[in-house]
Amino acid sequence: MKKLFLCFLFILSSFGFAQCPEGSVFLLCQEDIDQFIIDYPECTEILGDLNLQSTPNPSGESPIINLQGLQNIEKVNGSLSIWWCYHLQSLEGLNNLKNVNGYFLISQTGIISVDNVFSVLNSVGGSFRFHSNESLIFIDDFDNLLFVGDNMRFHQNYNLSSIDGFENLESIGGGINISDDRLKNISGFQNLSYLGGDFQFSHNIFSFEPISISPFDRLTEINGNLRIIQTTIENLNWLNNLNSIRGEVLINSNSSFVEASEMTNLTSINGSLRLMDNNISSLDGFENVEPSDISFLTLNHNLNLSDCSKPNICQYLINGGEYLIENNASGCNSAEEILMNCNMSVADEDLSEKLTVYPNPAKDKLFINSKDLIIQELGLYSTEGKLIQAFKSNNNILDVSKYPSGNYILIVKTGKGQLSKKILISK
Repeated sequence: MKKLFLCFLFILSSFGFAQCPEGSVFLLCQEDIDQFIIDYPECTEILGDLNLQSTPNPSGESPIINLQGLQNIEKVNGSLSIWWCYHLQSLEGLNNLKNVNGYFLISQTGIISVDNVFSVLNSVGGSFRFHSNESLIFIDDFDNLLFVGDNMRFHQNYNLSSIDGFENLESIGGGINISDDRLKNISGFQNLSYLGGDFQFSHNIFSFEPISISPFDRLTEINGNLRIIQTTIENLNWLNNLNSIRGEVLINSNSSFVEASEMTNLTSINGSLRLMDNNISSLDGFENVEPSDISFLTLNHNLNLSDCSKPNICQYLINGGEYLIENNASGCNSAEEILMNCNMSVADEDLSEKLTVYPNPAKDKLFINSKDLIIQELGLYSTEGKLIQAFKSNNNILDVSKYPSGNYILIVKTGKGQLSKKILISK
């Protein structure tokens, strides 16, 4: 009896024999949980927080090993937190939980799986987190969860291989962060239509197998950054309906990442576009992003990346956008290489044949033969993409005598498209 009494001192003093205790509830040992249903057999709603924490103590109380004493709880008006419960291998006992108004935290437990426990949970008002559950292998449970008010995070669950069972989740008020795991499968997010923050996968370095990700069919906008860092993700085709990212795009150090070709609906970002140290070979999927939306362009150490001369990337460089472009494959190893491959004609595939520029190399003058094409703009650029001089559109003879010897790029815009010509000025 003395052990029980010492343990119960950690429960709020307002515990009595009412239908439910007032305020928050702290359960620190198995005896607490077993006694709870005895003292409050009709209690379905916790008025404050529900905290379960097995703390080491000198009195010899049993660590928390099951939650059956909480089987009648349907609602927590505050937050639900279960942590430091290393002997707890199952969350059975919370099967009737429908609503948590605060955050939902499962951290540092011994649970192996989350399955057939939270099938009636409908909403979480705060953040939703599984953190540092080193024995957790899979999550497949939250079929009726519709709403998470803040961030959803799965972090440092080092053996977690599968996340599934969120088929009816429609809204996450914050971001999604999945990191430090051995994930092989992510599915069941096909009805997610609102994401209020960042979308980040990172440090999935404990598995050498590619991650299979089912499409996020209804997700059209990310109200934050998209960051994929050190993962085994192969592509972004599961975001094929995405049209807007209200932050940066960072794809960094993903040895398996090879393409984003099905992201053609993406037209808007609000920040930098950074691709570094991946196995991607082209910028397919990013070709419809508005050049004016990109604040900085980084293409660095993508050893297979050779196809970068998309019209929007060409226009970004022509407009003088800031960039770091180096250590990629030939064709995308510098701004000069990209600009030299730019042919932004879409209406007339024979545009380059209808427009000739001579002589090349040139000493004093350049002559332009445009045949039946109407020239709208002419610009001479440095190989770094800086505008040297804009010429009048009706000028077919360009005076280049005042420019030093070297390589330049002539951008010609016509009514049928736009293309570039590499020009050598030699004195």
